[in-house]
Amino acid sequence: MKHICSLLALACLTVTTGCDRLICSSSARALQHLGDSYYFEIEGCKSPIIYDASDGNATVVHSHVVDLAYDSTFIIVCQHPYGDTTIVDRHEMSLTEWDEAFARSTYRQYWIINKSEQRNWIVDHSDVNRSHYSNVYGPYQRAEFLMRRKELGVPDGLKLRPAIPRDD
Repeated sequence: MKHICSLLALACLTVTTGCDRLICSSSARALQHLGDSYYFEIEGCKSPIIYDASDGNATVVHSHVVDLAYDSTFIIVCQHPYGDTTIVDRHEMSLTEWDEAFARSTYRQYWIINKSEQRNWIVDHSDVNRSHYSNVYGPYQRAEFLMRRKELGVPDGLKLRPAIPRDD
């Protein structure tokens, strides 16, 4: 069963990067519990996300989660955001062109979730897109992520690895 879930997750990842759209009718679901009320999920053709089940399944890190790691206190995430602003002329592209450009892009951003901290929703009235949970840090570029992970006490042994749901 573990291998079937991994294969389904890989198939969904392939679909989300623009390959073989015929599989998109799939209702396959891959889910991994990350501790406390946090989950990593890929469902059908939706891009992989991290969500908090204690808050009505609120998405904490949106698509496209690429790498992750977790322990009893922290979840660290590498994300290739679907709204990748580094893609030049993205607003003039067809969906197929966008999918191809997205698949080629190497842009990544990083997140740290401290599961031991209180979760409070912080609303940024100047920009609703900047509203966030108080225990979720990011998005960061790689250098800032490495610095913040030290400041927050994320163990050095917690290493990012490909985000494929697995039984740990």
